[in-house]
Amino acid sequence: DEPPCTSADCEANTNTEESATVDPESATVAPESAAVAPESAAVAPESGRAEPEGVGPEESARPESATTSPSTVVPTVEAFSEGPLSFEYALRVAEQLAPHILVPGDCAPSPLNNPERLPNAARPYRGGTHQGVDFPCSRGHPIGAALDGHVVVAVGDYEDASPQGFNEVLAIAERLGYTPPHTLMMLYGNHVVVDHGSVDGVGHVISISAHLEALDPEIRIGGLVTAGQPLGRAGNSGTAAAAVGQANGQVHLHWELHVNGQYLGAGLSTSDTRAVYAALFSDATQ
Repeated sequence: DEPPCTSADCEANTNTEESATVDPESATVAPESAAVAPESAAVAPESGRAEPEGVGPEESARPESATTSPSTVVPTVEAFSEGPLSFEYALRVAEQLAPHILVPGDCAPSPLNNPERLPNAARPYRGGTHQGVDFPCSRGHPIGAALDGHVVVAVGDYEDASPQGFNEVLAIAERLGYTPPHTLMMLYGNHVVVDHGSVDGVGHVISISAHLEALDPEIRIGGLVTAGQPLGRAGNSGTAAAAVGQANGQVHLHWELHVNGQYLGAGLSTSDTRAVYAALFSDATQ
């Protein structure tokens, strides 16, 4: 999910970071002008950053393995969080997962230096907030699983909306003031959701890899994937560029990490969000 772009921008190579400025007025799609196809959820509440019940900052136990399943690790947390995690808890989760996680899209430049590519960036043209990390990649670049887990969603036959339909869906979300869940699914394009199970000291972990050009032939719903195993290839399905038929516009991996029903870093400030994801990828290998 990236800021709105012009037709020329959409055709440009997305390995170069775009401006972090969002222009809500240009967020709609016309046949000759593509806007960003976001995939993030509604703005997280500013208040109520409650720790999940039973897991508090005082816990210091690290996970035996960030890639384990519920059958091998007794889950610390099974219920959804009642509100966004506090910065302290989110940072601790990131630090615990860091030794085990692989970078899902080993593309350059790093998204950490552009707030518009990180969670919590505003997406006013659909009344929502970005809830993932956008890795700028070239079309066809292999995308791997960040951790071991089971595939629970695999969409590989996505058909992009028409420019008019795309605009109308975004306009509905903008009027609502949030992005409905099923609208998010439309904006993911081809995507894979992996359930990584309940990680001791962290909670229930799920990741989403979106905007894929195609899924790897080995990916099956219910199938086990290992960290680094290919999930698919980078593309731009679900984006505004794809809606107007621009094959090389806005190509990137949109990747989300959810812990106990909340995307990691929900509701945090720009600086705190960057600190959490910098910690998450501090030990990651590509």
